[in-house]
Amino acid sequence: MFITFEGGEGVGKSTQIRALFENLKEKGVDVVLTREPGGCLTAEEIRNVMLNSSVHLDVISQLFLVMASRREHYIHTIKPSLEQGKLVLCDRFIDSTFVYQGLDYFDDILYLHGLATGGLMPDITFLLDADPEITLSRMTQRGIENHMDSLDFQRHETLRTSYLSLATFFPNRIHIIDASGFPHETFAQIEKVVEKQFFSTR
Repeated sequence: MFITFEGGEGVGKSTQIRALFENLKEKGVDVVLTREPGGCLTAEEIRNVMLNSSVHLDVISQLFLVMASRREHYIHTIKPSLEQGKLVLCDRFIDSTFVYQGLDYFDDILYLHGLATGGLMPDITFLLDADPEITLSRMTQRGIENHMDSLDFQRHETLRTSYLSLATFFPNRIHIIDASGFPHETFAQIEKVVEKQFFSTR
């Protein structure tokens, strides 16, 4: 099974995907934790370019870099892991591409994603959702890590709206998770879905 975590900056993706990873390991599941951009050596190098605050890229240039990174990630990490019967958890995937590179390029992104991955789509996507006022407060507390952390309120609101719109395109795959509360409250929602869709079919 292939499970992805999505959402804007500051919603707690890293915390929640790590919690699920540890939870699954404790239950004896052979699980892999990875991320995008990144997930293998070459893809991590591309990530460094994309998130470098001194590098300003056109949206189409960003898209090509994302797909180059995804291709390497797919070949070296995701595909081998799935073929070995492992459960793969990925922090961001195609939905981030739709949202950050633009829903206006929806068909182009699908086409390029098909070339990069053979059309691989997640079995489950957790969309962590919270009001931008909450996420911005969290990010202020943790400090700026890269240029994505310096987005203004309007940009956060736009990202949130785009993610929620995207969820209507893929209602069977994308599960909207209320990430406005405490981490354990958020995780309880995630665990419930995994118990139903993974463990009930084993």
